[in-house]
Amino acid sequence: MSGYRTGVTRDGVDEPATGAGSEAGAPRPANFWGRRVVALVIDWLASWSIAFVFFRDSALATLLIFAGSTFIFQATLGTTLGHWIMGVGTRTADGSVPGFARAALRTFTLCLLLPPVITDTQGRGMHERWSGTHVVPLRRIG
Repeated sequence: MSGYRTGVTRDGVDEPATGAGSEAGAPRPANFWGRRVVALVIDWLASWSIAFVFFRDSALATLLIFAGSTFIFQATLGTTLGHWIMGVGTRTADGSVPGFARAALRTFTLCLLLPPVITDTQGRGMHERWSGTHVVPLRRIG
């Protein structure tokens, strides 16, 4: 199969990534947790910066800004600022962006912190399994 291996299965068979940004024939990096962690740090620092300027560094404001921006960007673009910078995006099994319902569930469970840390054998966090999403490389870095 061409495209990135998504790890998302339909009838037990891996599906290739499709949609905007997929590079047909390019191998998926064996482990791109580093890119995902850096993307999360970028998103959190951007949220913290806004909270610092407008809300005097409120932890609750940082969390709400992070959740709100993650939800809106994931639902509409399939990527956040950090994901975009790091060249990754969030897709469903058919290669489309998550949409509002999946993005809401994914963002809520992401903010609980524990579900993203618990991963399956394919490296997907529980927040991804529950929302039917997965992170795919959109472009090569470096």
